[in-house]
Amino acid sequence: MYCGVYAPWDHYPKFLRQSEVRNPFIPLKGFFDANDVEGHFEKLKRWRHYVVNFEHYNDERFGPGNLLYDYELNIRMLECLYILFLDYQDHQYVLTKIEEEQLMTEKDGWIWYPSHLTKAELLNPYLIIKAAFDEIQPEQFRDHLWEWINAALSSNAIDETTTPGEIITVYEHIKKMYSAAWLIFQRETNKPSLPNNTGIDAATLSKSGAENPFEPEVGIIDQMVPQSPATKPLKTFAKAIIGAAPMVKAIMLIGTIKDPFGHILYILIDDAHYELSYLINQVIEHAVRPLINISTVVDSVKLVTESNPTDRRFLNWSLMNGLVIYEAEELRLDALRKDIVKIDLITAPRKKWLTLATLHYKEINYYIRRKDLHDALHAIHQSMEAVISEFMDVKVGFETTIPNLTRLITLTLIVDSKISDWFTKRKDKHPEIYNLIENVYPESVRETLIISEEQIMELMQETGNLLMLISDLLNE
Repeated sequence: MYCGVYAPWDHYPKFLRQSEVRNPFIPLKGFFDANDVEGHFEKLKRWRHYVVNFEHYNDERFGPGNLLYDYELNIRMLECLYILFLDYQDHQYVLTKIEEEQLMTEKDGWIWYPSHLTKAELLNPYLIIKAAFDEIQPEQFRDHLWEWINAALSSNAIDETTTPGEIITVYEHIKKMYSAAWLIFQRETNKPSLPNNTGIDAATLSKSGAENPFEPEVGIIDQMVPQSPATKPLKTFAKAIIGAAPMVKAIMLIGTIKDPFGHILYILIDDAHYELSYLINQVIEHAVRPLINISTVVDSVKLVTESNPTDRRFLNWSLMNGLVIYEAEELRLDALRKDIVKIDLITAPRKKWLTLATLHYKEINYYIRRKDLHDALHAIHQSMEAVISEFMDVKVGFETTIPNLTRLITLTLIVDSKISDWFTKRKDKHPEIYNLIENVYPESVRETLIISEEQIMELMQETGNLLMLISDLLNE
C-alpha cells in the first residue's frame, strides 16, 4: 500500500485520551480485559481472512460493526506500545534487566506465556516493538488497518495496490506485538495475571522455588468468584480434570470452540486405563462442565516413549501447535518437542478414509432404491464421518478407530472453522434434517425416526457437497 507523505504530527496518538497518553497502561489493561492473547490471535487471523477473500466480515452475534471495535482496540494497543517504546529508549540504561531464571518462573506462574518468541525477545520484548516500528511507522499501521477494515467489510478482496507481502508483514508484526504487550504489561504493572488473578506483586513472582500458594485447590473451585469461561485460568481446568481423572499425565490446549465458548484438549493418560478412553472423555467433560465447555481427545501416554514417529503424528502436531497446561514430571515433553522433525503430513497419500466415504456415498442410492431410508441415513452418517476423518488424518495426523461425527466436527476447529461453519449454516437452515444425522446411533433409536425420501435426497446432495468441500480443502 502506498502511504504517501506524512506530516510530522501524524505519528501522534489519535485514539488515546490525554490521560491515557500519560499512562498507557490504562488502555493496555482494557486491551487484555477485552480478550486474552489467544483470543486476539484468533480475531486477527479471522480479520485477515476477510481481507484477502471475496466475502465480508459479519459476526454471528454482533454483526459487521464489531470489526470497528476490534480495529480501535488494535490501534489503541499500537499507540500504547509506541509511547512505551519512546519511554524505554529514554530510560533503558537504568532499567533492571530480566534474567533467564525469571523466564522459567514466569512461564510456570502466569496464566499464559508466549511460545513463539526467541529467548532474546522474551528477555526484552521492546526488541519486537523496535523491529515493528522500524519497518512500519505508527501512522502507517493506522492506514494499513483502515485498508483492512474497508476490504473486510466489502464483498471484494483488498485491491492490487496492497501486496500479499504487505498483508503478511502487518499481520506478523501485530501478532508478535500482542505477545510483547502482554510481557510488558505483566512485568511493569507489578500485578501480573496469575492463575487465580490475585494480583500478587512482581517481586513475589520472581522468587523461584515454592509452589504458588495462591493457586486454588480443586475442592474449592466452585467457591471462586465467577468469571466468564474465556477468562478462567487454564490451570483451574487442569486441576479439575486431574481431580476427576487421576490417571491423566498430560493436558494440551489445541483449539477453541466458538459457541458456546470452550476449549479442545488433547489428554494423555496412564496406559492401564487406555481401553476405557471413551468413558474417560465423558468423565472429564462432565467434571469440567460447570466451569467451561470442553471437547477432549484421549491417547495413551505410551505414545511419548514407545511409539514410532508415524504413530506420533498427532502428538507431534499438538506439541508444535498446542499449549501444554499440565504434564507429569516424568514425561519431559519439552525434550520430545525438540526432537520433532517437521514433516509434511500430506507427502504420503492417505486415501483410506476417502475411499470409505465414497463407498458409503454409493450405498445411499442403493438403500434409497430399496426404500430403506433408515439404512440410507446410516450410510450418509458414515460417509460424513469417513471424509472428515480423512481431512483430520491428512492435516494433523489424527486417526481414530471409532469415529464420532459430532466430535470430529468439533475437532476440525483446530485446523480452521470451514467445516464446522458448513454444518452450522445448514443446521440453522434445516434443523429437523440435521437432527436426524445426530440420532443415527443406537440402531433401536434410528429405526424409530420418521424420515421422508425428500429429506434423504436433500442429505445425500449435501453429503456430496461436503465431499467436494473437503477435497478442495485437502488440495489447498
